[in-house]
Amino acid sequence: MITTVRPEYTRRGIANIMTGRMLEVAANSRCSLVVAVSTSTFTQRNKINRFQFEKVIELDFENNYPNFSSMPEKTRKAHDKVCVLAKRL
Repeated sequence: MITTVRPEYTRRGIANIMTGRMLEVAANSRCSLVVAVSTSTFTQRNKINRFQFEKVIELDFENNYPNFSSMPEKTRKAHDKVCVLAKRL
């Protein structure tokens, strides 16, 4: 699952609503595992703390993404690593 919210709509709980709905759809579809890929440090913490996802793997962008240095500074700070998160249903 991947959720994205346009910057002008962040901090309104939209991603939380989408995540909750996706978990609901997955459960109703009898999925036993949900996997999420997250690049935002805030989103990673939120999925772990609020939705009880577990971190499966974490990679830093600086050493694993060839265009890291061309990203805007603000983006590099908020998206310094990518995590694969999983939740058993």
